[in-house]
Amino acid sequence: MKFRLLFVLLILFSLTACGSGEVPEKTEFIDKQLNEIMAAKTPFAVAKGDTPVLNTHDWDLVFGGPSGDALKYDQYGEIDELVFVALPNTPFNLQRQIRKKTRSGAETIYYKVTTPLYSGDQALWVDGRFLDVQDVRAAATSSEEFPSAAKTLITLRSFKDAPYTWHGGSLDGIPELLEYYPPAQSVSERTRSDWMLKGFDSLGMLYRASGGKTPLDLKTLSRFGEAVFIDTAEIGNTDENGNILDPTVPKARKIMTGLLPLDIISMGDRVWVVLDNSEVVESKYRSKFDGAVQTTTLFDTLVGLLQKGVYVKDPFEELENKSAKKFFIRRYADPGNLMIEQLTAGETPDESSDDETLQGAEEGPSSVEVSDEE
Repeated sequence: MKFRLLFVLLILFSLTACGSGEVPEKTEFIDKQLNEIMAAKTPFAVAKGDTPVLNTHDWDLVFGGPSGDALKYDQYGEIDELVFVALPNTPFNLQRQIRKKTRSGAETIYYKVTTPLYSGDQALWVDGRFLDVQDVRAAATSSEEFPSAAKTLITLRSFKDAPYTWHGGSLDGIPELLEYYPPAQSVSERTRSDWMLKGFDSLGMLYRASGGKTPLDLKTLSRFGEAVFIDTAEIGNTDENGNILDPTVPKARKIMTGLLPLDIISMGDRVWVVLDNSEVVESKYRSKFDGAVQTTTLFDTLVGLLQKGVYVKDPFEELENKSAKKFFIRRYADPGNLMIEQLTAGETPDESSDDETLQGAEEGPSSVEVSDEE
């Protein structure tokens, strides 16, 4: 009897629930499933085109924020969540996935990924709309597909005046971001450019120009290629009369004699790439500088670095002064191949160029700023 009564009550409760609109509870259950992180159902993918890689799956918060029309800037006006911009055909291993509805109402899958091309320690998330998911692992980019050193130099020069973007790697930006995460209202041209992640930082600039050959993180960069170290220990800071001199000028001149195009100079998070025997290129921080890819003189850059820090062969070596800043230089291009490429392109070695550069350097450094910022 008690069993029959319980059965009748369950039927009545079920009918009452159906009649009183239990659909919202079902919808909440579905939404919960949409937001549940689970193992990726497909193991591999490749980037369809320029693909932003963030350290979060909450892309709506980054591209729009609570109001839907504001980017998630840090105190320097940059988007910290951007880890790098992957080049087309970058291979990814898919680990986890989460299905979500974006602010615009579209449904997408965010994948937590890894890639052999990134050695950093940040978590990586990609919006699935940027990916071509596959059941078979894609081969990593072959070194035969990398541009020559000479072409890399030409590309680097073409990036001049491109805006600075933290971890950016796209000259024209990624317009799909405006399509997938449209601003809730009209935004300024500057915000629109930032929304598309248009521009570079120095590592992203070099990564793009090299076709993905160079590292995307500073730790790996410190071991990339070969170390370039020109010993300047014999250059003192006094003259024959015992007068104290500024040794940065002769030291800078000495270092310059041993550098080649595409040598990479790094101190802190700042990176410069040598273009020739007199010029370097860098994407300067937005917060203090003009926020763009700019060229400066190699000599002034070296003088500034020597004034701020210590030139070392190994950035991990211990210094007596524990608080001293260190800068190092790594060689990207093979000198023999670079010379062959330059000659093939119709260039001839200019034996007088080094002398001319050094004569100009004797006049002393002009204003150069190597910031402690960031």
